[in-house]
Amino acid sequence: MEIPVAHYEMLAVGKSQSEGVGRHENQAERATAPTTETSLLDYGRRLHRIELHRLKMKHRAGLGGREVVRARSQVVDHLVTRIYTALWSLPVGEEPFPSSGVAIVALGGYGRQELAPFSDVDIMFLKPGQVKAADEVRIQKMLCLLWDMGFQVGHSVRTIKEALEVSSTDLISQVSMLDARLIIGDGLLFNEFLLRICQSVSRKRRAFIQKMVMSLQERHKNQGGTAFVREPNLKEAKGGLRDFHSVLWLGKGLYPGATLEEVMAKAQVSVSSWASAVSAYEFLLRIRNELHFLTINRTDTLSNALLSPVIHNLYAPGIRHKKDGESFLKHYYHQARRISEVLDSLVQQSGVQDRRGTSWLENWRAKHPVQKARGRLSDPSQTRPSLNPEKWMQVFRYGQSDLSMIHQGLRQSIRQNLRNFKRTDYSAPGLTAHFRAILRNKGSVAPAIRLMHELGLLGRVLPEFGRLAGLVHPDLYHKHTVDEHSLRTLDILDGIASGQEGRHSPYQRIFNEIHNASSLYYASLVQDAELGLGGKHSSKVETLIQSSAQRLGFDPDEIERIQALVRHRSLMARFSQRRNLDDPHTIESFVKPIERTDLLNMLLLMTYADARAVGPGTWTEWKDYQLLDLYHKAYDRMMFSEEVPLTAHLEAESVCRQVTDLLAGEVEESVIRKHFEQLPEKYAIYTPVTHIVEHLKLTRIIQERDPAIQWIEQRDKGYTDMILATRDHPGLFAQIAGTLAAFNLNLLSAQLNTRSDEWVFDVFQVGGCTKVHSLHPEDYPRIEKKLELVIRGEQDPEDMLKPRENLQLPALRSGEQFSPRILIDNESSPSATVIEVQAEDRVGLGFRIARILAGFKLNITFAKLVTEKAHAFDVFYVQDGSGRKILDHRRMTELVETLRGDLSKGIQAAGKRELKTT
Repeated sequence: MEIPVAHYEMLAVGKSQSEGVGRHENQAERATAPTTETSLLDYGRRLHRIELHRLKMKHRAGLGGREVVRARSQVVDHLVTRIYTALWSLPVGEEPFPSSGVAIVALGGYGRQELAPFSDVDIMFLKPGQVKAADEVRIQKMLCLLWDMGFQVGHSVRTIKEALEVSSTDLISQVSMLDARLIIGDGLLFNEFLLRICQSVSRKRRAFIQKMVMSLQERHKNQGGTAFVREPNLKEAKGGLRDFHSVLWLGKGLYPGATLEEVMAKAQVSVSSWASAVSAYEFLLRIRNELHFLTINRTDTLSNALLSPVIHNLYAPGIRHKKDGESFLKHYYHQARRISEVLDSLVQQSGVQDRRGTSWLENWRAKHPVQKARGRLSDPSQTRPSLNPEKWMQVFRYGQSDLSMIHQGLRQSIRQNLRNFKRTDYSAPGLTAHFRAILRNKGSVAPAIRLMHELGLLGRVLPEFGRLAGLVHPDLYHKHTVDEHSLRTLDILDGIASGQEGRHSPYQRIFNEIHNASSLYYASLVQDAELGLGGKHSSKVETLIQSSAQRLGFDPDEIERIQALVRHRSLMARFSQRRNLDDPHTIESFVKPIERTDLLNMLLLMTYADARAVGPGTWTEWKDYQLLDLYHKAYDRMMFSEEVPLTAHLEAESVCRQVTDLLAGEVEESVIRKHFEQLPEKYAIYTPVTHIVEHLKLTRIIQERDPAIQWIEQRDKGYTDMILATRDHPGLFAQIAGTLAAFNLNLLSAQLNTRSDEWVFDVFQVGGCTKVHSLHPEDYPRIEKKLELVIRGEQDPEDMLKPRENLQLPALRSGEQFSPRILIDNESSPSATVIEVQAEDRVGLGFRIARILAGFKLNITFAKLVTEKAHAFDVFYVQDGSGRKILDHRRMTELVETLRGDLSKGIQAAGKRELKTT
């Protein structure tokens, strides 16, 4: 049986310039290498250090990625050979006899001669049978020497039978053995092993292919399902190095014994596509080598912190920079896509995902037989098809429910022929009608749109979206590129429509009321079109979207709806997470620009899907509750109310009577009425009745215990209500916020009410820092005891927070600093000034802000503290000592400068701690 070619050199252009790097240099030094264990260890350490440094210099001077990893492999080969020669007492330079018994085999990346600077060295000691005691000692000595020389070694000692048994149950071991290479030892034994492992794959090729495809899908899922992430893992992510290796492994399984040219031809991968994938692989190897040299570690993730130094050290040859990081990542995504396209071709050939048999597409193709094209017969799926863009879109429309029927030949044809048509061909009435029909088929939109994007067709039909391809979001909050984020938004809209997950159920009922969802899907697709214009042309976006919608044939009412959705895309998230939803004026301000319930429904779905698409862990139960709370209040306002009443006196009286009825027999009516009289009228209007009831229950306790605290779990909403009554004093909110932070708790929201007799009745919504409800009843006594000490002034919350100051938060690892922003708003509330602070999150941030506000003698009446990834968006409603807004410009300026100065100090201190840690 012919052993298939293991590597891709046969299609690489030219001969390696580094052939012999690490092998022919310093030949005299290596020829005189010592043979005793002690001297061999010194020699190996010195050689390892010198060669690694030399390789780093050559890499920084422009040596190719493949050349670096090959040279690194040759260094290890040399040392393994020297150690083997010494331990098995062989003459220097003489090959061992084939019957010497043990073969030392390189596996995985080392086997492919692709050993990155700080990657593990995977070695298998292949034995013919029972290993002699002397050989066991030698093997152990060899491993110890390699470890002591500075290598991370993974090893195994196996017979051929044992190796085959492991490979049959463990796919990682199996593919690692497919890349096996003999370093030194029994050549006949190794050849038998290699033949047997290839035969085992060939004999069970179907099972091997299925395991490969399932493993691919699982790995891609674990890496986010896409290459278009802000911090890609060069090895494991989609389109990464492991995907390139998977092409080689799948080729061996699909076509045993075939050369790479034959594999690519059978998989309908053109020579140019494969050459592009090889070039992309070289690019990724070069970045990975730089990451290893830069961190002096096995680092495969291109993090935000490492991006700038990587670009600086590599000089990004051949890339024109608008912004270094942005264009470099865009180039990376382009390269990753090249590898993904080749892998997808082989996966399609595997048949694991195909549904064989006659389909509408086979019937459709039967009606479009082979036709003449440039003097030769050509199938519609071949290089120059008779199909035009309108027919392509028709294929997508009718294949929307089963995209696997759009076979690889047709996909390749679309990629290759996009440029053969004029711009007007992509806006033909028939094409746009099919495109709108795809968008109307809610529940099945995202896969078709994603495949169009991967093939390049979507960018031709919708250049407004094409400009977003591979574009990095300007903030660290988004995990994916702009185009990938939009596609994921469509994924979530599909999930809502099809009812795939129970968590979507409240939104599914609303989605069911939308009969034509094309405007919702389209608005979600183009909502970030502004970023494609550089982010500085918001005035042009509405015109851009209007012209694109008209070009695609949307009717005037749909165009108006699309424009409104894009215009207000951030409105609902901002109000739900940063405003007091119990204030009627908040609801009034929110509904004013929306006006229509159908637009409100679509805006809710778009906001929810957009937020869920940001990345895992960013959406919480608390945010979910806040969003739905805003929606229901806005819907009620639009359906049943004309405007906010000028006076709410009658409503306040109604609340008082309702509370009196609920507390009959528990609290005297005179106490209840006095309670309302000592608080502003807005207390009765804005505060939920359940909270008022708890406040009045606490009036019986505060005479004996101060503070008095009541806990109410709201697990379905993602938080716990902590209702607190105590004597008011300056800095009270800061004390409470600091104490909660010391217990690793998030203060999500706070409603603060102060009676005229100086008693406060506050409601704090408290959640865990893990973004899920994590506060348990057994925690309550400890928190209450600490709050009592702090409120009485017996303990300073700042002292409690000091042990947690060095806690490293995600933002500090990002490598980018988020300059604090402070906004003073006197329009959003009729009675309070709204102070909005955006800053890098850190332990006790809310406490620090509240302490500064207290220093300015400002009373906090309401607060919302939101964390997005590692950014804090904290909002405080404040009044001066007279219960009025802050209108003094000088005082506002001083407050802003004080806040900015304190927050900037925190960033600098955190940066110093991060520098020390690094």
